[in-house]
Amino acid sequence: MSLTPIGLEGLRRAEEKLEKTARELARLPMSASDGAAADQVSLSDSMIALLEARHSYEANLRMIETDEELTGRLIDLTG
Repeated sequence: MSLTPIGLEGLRRAEEKLEKTARELARLPMSASDGAAADQVSLSDSMIALLEARHSYEANLRMIETDEELTGRLIDLTG
């Protein structure tokens, strides 16, 4: 059983989350006078979402790398 498809799906979901968060950040007002309290919450939520996307991406990438390493070792042992 290969874990690569699972990891690729996880990478896709992390990319979607990153793109969604980037779109939300792009809509935030640039000046502090445009409702700073609401912006602080949105900015904090967006930062958390970005960190979650990064950690998800890294974890799924490690899963794919580990799967490839294990497959290579299995081929070496059976070959």
